[in-house]
Amino acid sequence: MTSATADDLGHFRVSGLPPGKYRVYTDIEIAGGMNISKTGGAGSYVYLQGGKGSLAMHLFVYQPGTLRKSKAAILEIKGDEEVQGANLRVELDGLHSVMGRAAPRGSPCEFPLGFAVVIDDGDKSFYRAVDVEPDGNFQINFVPNGTYTLQVNASCFRSPTIHAEAGMEKEKLINFRAAELSVVVMDRDADAGKILLDELVVKP
Repeated sequence: MTSATADDLGHFRVSGLPPGKYRVYTDIEIAGGMNISKTGGAGSYVYLQGGKGSLAMHLFVYQPGTLRKSKAAILEIKGDEEVQGANLRVELDGLHSVMGRAAPRGSPCEFPLGFAVVIDDGDKSFYRAVDVEPDGNFQINFVPNGTYTLQVNASCFRSPTIHAEAGMEKEKLINFRAAELSVVVMDRDADAGKILLDELVVKP
């Protein structure tokens, strides 16, 4: 990967590229995002977050002006030549939000850990993700039109109970099964409403 910095008019030049096929994209950093990675198994993710809203989200826009890598233009350099016209449009108008509220199926609790992610059904490499707030609400921004799978994964603390051996109060951490539902974003924001989470029971 080779990068270049555009000037104040948006002009850029990338030099020294060997023959090959390339994609051109820009990286827009937006504060308050998060990173997740799948580790295998249903609902199995690594949640990387130093604090609510502490990590930036990177919004990639590919030439000629798409958010999906699969739809990016391919530029081919065949030899010692200069390729012109690798123009890139950055248009964030027309992007939408997917929102909803996670809630336990049972007694209420706060969510100290949780995330919501939308994954494009036609391009699994394209997703957006955010934290679930302590009250269960979430809002995923910068989502283009499309059909997505919304996944919500969270844990919560239930009311304190008496620890039998120590004789002291101790909050109980409850993990939930990942919830999934289909969401269609078409020229407007999508509200998934209330999403009920079932407790994850681990067999000994």
